Amino acid sequence: PPRAYRPADWPAPPHLALPEQAQFTKRYVVLHPGASASVKRWPNARWLELAQRVEALGYLPVWTGGPGEGDLIREIDPQARHPNLAARLGLGELWHLFAGAQAVVCPDTGVAHLGRLIGVPTLALFGPGNAQIHGAGRYWREVPFVPLTIADMPCRDQPFIFRRKVAWVRRCDRNETTCVAWRGDHTECMGQLTVESVFNVLQNILVKV
Repeated sequence: PPRAYRPADWPAPPHLALPEQAQFTKRYVVLHPGASASVKRWPNARWLELAQRVEALGYLPVWTGGPGEGDLIREIDPQARHPNLAARLGLGELWHLFAGAQAVVCPDTGVAHLGRLIGVPTLALFGPGNAQIHGAGRYWREVPFVPLTIADMPCRDQPFIFRRKVAWVRRCDRNETTCVAWRGDHTECMGQLTVESVFNVLQNILVKV
Protein backbone atom coordinates (compact mmCIF):
# COMPACT_ATOMS: atom_id res chain seq x y z
CA PRO A 1 0.00 0.00 0.00
CA PRO A 2 1.09 3.62 -0.47
CA ARG A 3 2.58 5.51 2.44
CA ALA A 4 0.19 7.57 4.52
CA TYR A 5 -1.01 10.91 3.16
CA ARG A 6 0.62 14.01 4.63
CA PRO A 7 -0.79 17.53 4.23
CA ALA A 8 2.45 18.68 2.62
CA ASP A 9 1.70 16.32 -0.28
CA TRP A 10 -0.97 18.73 -1.56
CA PRO A 11 0.06 22.38 -1.87
CA ALA A 12 -2.32 25.09 -0.74
CA PRO A 13 -4.24 26.74 -3.60
CA PRO A 14 -4.00 30.44 -4.45
CA HIS A 15 -6.56 32.60 -2.68
CA LEU A 16 -7.86 36.11 -2.35
CA ALA A 17 -7.63 38.06 0.87
CA LEU A 18 -10.15 36.88 3.43
CA PRO A 19 -12.92 39.30 4.44
CA GLU A 20 -11.89 41.77 7.11
CA GLN A 21 -13.82 39.97 9.81
CA ALA A 22 -11.88 36.78 9.04
CA GLN A 23 -8.66 38.34 10.32
CA PHE A 24 -9.30 36.78 13.71
CA THR A 25 -6.99 37.53 16.61
CA LYS A 26 -8.58 34.81 18.73
CA ARG A 27 -8.26 31.07 18.24
CA TYR A 28 -11.30 29.87 16.34
CA VAL A 29 -13.29 26.75 15.53
CA VAL A 30 -15.10 26.52 12.18
CA LEU A 31 -18.69 25.23 12.27
CA HIS A 32 -20.05 24.25 8.86
CA PRO A 33 -23.73 23.17 9.17
CA GLY A 34 -24.58 22.83 5.47
CA ALA A 35 -24.51 19.54 3.59
CA SER A 36 -25.04 18.21 0.11
CA ALA A 37 -28.39 16.70 1.16
CA SER A 38 -30.88 17.66 3.85
CA VAL A 39 -30.75 14.13 5.32
CA LYS A 40 -27.12 14.77 6.30
CA ARG A 41 -27.88 17.92 8.27
CA TRP A 42 -27.77 18.16 12.05
CA PRO A 43 -30.67 20.05 13.75
CA ASN A 44 -30.22 23.83 13.72
CA ALA A 45 -30.73 24.32 17.46
CA ARG A 46 -27.89 21.91 18.21
CA TRP A 47 -25.47 23.90 16.06
CA LEU A 48 -26.23 27.05 18.03
CA GLU A 49 -25.81 25.25 21.36
CA LEU A 50 -22.52 23.79 20.16
CA ALA A 51 -21.34 27.28 19.13
CA GLN A 52 -22.18 28.59 22.60
CA ARG A 53 -20.21 25.77 24.21
CA VAL A 54 -17.24 26.43 21.92
CA GLU A 55 -17.33 30.08 22.96
CA ALA A 56 -17.46 29.10 26.64
CA LEU A 57 -14.21 27.17 26.12
CA GLY A 58 -12.53 30.40 24.99
CA TYR A 59 -12.63 29.83 21.23
CA LEU A 60 -14.37 31.94 18.59
CA PRO A 61 -17.04 29.97 16.68
CA VAL A 62 -17.01 30.86 12.97
CA TRP A 63 -19.83 29.85 10.63
CA THR A 64 -19.09 28.80 7.06
CA GLY A 65 -21.28 27.53 4.25
CA GLY A 66 -21.40 27.16 0.52
CA PRO A 67 -23.27 29.26 -2.04
CA GLY A 68 -26.87 29.70 -0.95
CA GLU A 69 -26.22 28.69 2.67
CA GLY A 70 -26.04 32.18 4.11
CA ASP A 71 -29.75 31.99 4.97
CA LEU A 72 -29.19 28.67 6.73
CA ILE A 73 -26.68 30.29 9.09
CA ARG A 74 -29.05 33.19 9.71
CA GLU A 75 -31.73 30.66 10.69
CA ILE A 76 -29.32 28.98 13.09
CA ASP A 77 -27.91 32.20 14.53
CA PRO A 78 -30.55 34.89 13.91
CA GLN A 79 -28.93 37.32 16.34
CA ALA A 80 -25.58 37.01 14.52
CA ARG A 81 -23.71 36.21 17.71
CA HIS A 82 -20.82 34.71 15.77
CA PRO A 83 -19.02 35.61 12.50
CA ASN A 84 -20.83 34.31 9.41
CA LEU A 85 -18.69 33.69 6.32
CA ALA A 86 -21.22 31.46 4.56
CA ALA A 87 -21.43 32.07 0.79
CA ARG A 88 -18.62 34.62 1.04
CA LEU A 89 -15.56 32.45 0.38
CA GLY A 90 -14.24 30.67 -2.65
CA LEU A 91 -12.64 27.25 -2.28
CA GLY A 92 -9.14 28.73 -1.96
CA GLU A 93 -10.26 31.13 0.75
CA LEU A 94 -12.11 28.37 2.59
CA TRP A 95 -8.94 26.27 2.48
CA HIS A 96 -6.92 29.01 4.16
CA LEU A 97 -9.64 29.69 6.74
CA PHE A 98 -9.69 26.00 7.63
CA ALA A 99 -5.90 25.87 7.77
CA GLY A 100 -5.86 28.51 10.50
CA ALA A 101 -8.60 26.90 12.59
CA GLN A 102 -8.13 24.87 15.76
CA ALA A 103 -10.78 22.45 14.48
CA VAL A 104 -13.61 22.07 11.96
CA VAL A 105 -17.00 20.50 12.72
CA CYS A 106 -19.21 19.56 9.78
CA PRO A 107 -21.56 16.86 8.48
CA ASP A 108 -20.41 14.06 6.21
CA THR A 109 -20.11 16.29 3.14
CA GLY A 110 -17.47 17.77 0.82
CA VAL A 111 -15.81 20.05 3.36
CA ALA A 112 -15.08 17.06 5.58
CA HIS A 113 -12.81 15.77 2.82
CA LEU A 114 -11.30 19.24 2.46
CA GLY A 115 -10.47 19.32 6.17
CA ARG A 116 -8.79 15.95 5.89
CA LEU A 117 -6.78 17.10 2.88
CA ILE A 118 -5.59 20.23 4.69
CA GLY A 119 -4.77 18.33 7.88
CA VAL A 120 -6.88 20.49 10.20
CA PRO A 121 -8.50 18.50 13.03
CA THR A 122 -11.91 17.65 11.58
CA LEU A 123 -14.94 16.20 13.35
CA ALA A 124 -17.39 14.81 10.78
CA LEU A 125 -20.95 13.92 11.76
CA PHE A 126 -22.17 10.81 9.93
CA GLY A 127 -25.86 9.97 9.62
CA PRO A 128 -27.01 8.07 6.52
CA GLY A 129 -23.44 7.75 5.26
CA ASN A 130 -21.11 4.99 6.35
CA ALA A 131 -18.17 6.24 8.40
CA GLN A 132 -16.17 3.10 7.61
CA ILE A 133 -16.43 3.73 3.87
CA HIS A 134 -16.29 7.52 3.71
CA GLY A 135 -14.25 8.24 6.83
CA ALA A 136 -10.48 8.04 7.13
CA GLY A 137 -8.99 4.81 5.85
CA ARG A 138 -5.38 3.69 6.21
CA TYR A 139 -4.19 6.22 3.63
CA TRP A 140 -5.39 9.06 5.90
CA ARG A 141 -4.15 7.52 9.16
CA GLU A 142 -1.77 10.39 9.97
CA VAL A 143 -4.31 13.22 9.67
CA PRO A 144 -6.52 14.24 12.63
CA PHE A 145 -9.91 13.23 11.21
CA VAL A 146 -12.57 11.95 13.62
CA PRO A 147 -15.90 10.51 12.44
CA LEU A 148 -18.86 10.44 14.82
CA THR A 149 -21.74 8.12 14.04
CA ILE A 150 -24.33 5.74 15.45
CA ALA A 151 -22.70 2.52 14.33
CA ASP A 152 -25.67 0.16 14.37
CA MET A 153 -28.45 2.23 12.85
CA PRO A 154 -31.09 -0.31 11.68
CA CYS A 155 -32.33 1.77 8.74
CA ARG A 156 -28.82 2.29 7.37
CA ASP A 157 -29.38 -0.93 5.48
CA GLN A 158 -28.72 -0.44 1.76
CA PRO A 159 -25.84 -2.61 0.47
CA PHE A 160 -25.01 -0.40 -2.52
CA ILE A 161 -22.12 1.90 -3.36
CA PHE A 162 -21.47 3.53 -6.72
CA ARG A 163 -24.54 1.63 -8.05
CA ARG A 164 -22.96 -1.72 -7.17
CA LYS A 165 -24.26 -4.17 -4.61
CA VAL A 166 -21.59 -5.04 -2.04
CA ALA A 167 -22.65 -7.53 0.62
CA TRP A 168 -20.90 -5.91 3.59
CA VAL A 169 -21.86 -2.32 2.78
CA ARG A 170 -24.46 -0.65 5.00
CA ARG A 171 -25.44 2.88 3.98
CA CYS A 172 -28.53 4.91 3.12
CA ASP A 173 -29.27 6.88 -0.04
CA ARG A 174 -32.81 7.88 0.89
CA ASN A 175 -33.98 11.50 0.88
CA GLU A 176 -36.40 13.35 3.16
CA THR A 177 -39.43 11.98 1.29
CA THR A 178 -38.30 8.34 1.37
CA CYS A 179 -36.45 8.26 4.72
CA VAL A 180 -38.19 5.89 7.10
CA ALA A 181 -37.03 7.95 10.10
CA TRP A 182 -37.48 11.57 8.96
CA ARG A 183 -38.24 13.85 11.91
CA GLY A 184 -39.41 17.01 10.14
CA ASP A 185 -36.04 18.71 9.77
CA HIS A 186 -33.54 15.89 10.34
CA THR A 187 -33.13 12.13 10.17
CA GLU A 188 -33.17 9.91 13.23
CA CYS A 189 -29.57 8.87 12.55
CA MET A 190 -28.46 12.51 12.78
CA GLY A 191 -30.86 13.19 15.65
CA GLN A 192 -29.19 10.54 17.78
CA LEU A 193 -25.95 12.53 17.68
CA THR A 194 -26.46 14.66 20.78
CA VAL A 195 -24.82 18.02 21.49
CA GLU A 196 -23.13 16.40 24.47
CA SER A 197 -21.57 13.62 22.37
CA VAL A 198 -20.34 16.04 19.70
CA PHE A 199 -18.98 18.49 22.25
CA ASN A 200 -17.16 15.77 24.19
CA VAL A 201 -15.36 14.61 21.07
CA LEU A 202 -14.56 18.18 20.07
CA GLN A 203 -13.10 18.88 23.51
CA ASN A 204 -10.80 15.88 23.17
CA ILE A 205 -9.68 17.14 19.78
CA LEU A 206 -8.95 20.64 21.09
CA VAL A 207 -6.91 19.30 24.00
CA LYS A 208 -4.52 17.72 21.48
CA VAL A 209 -4.12 20.82 19.30
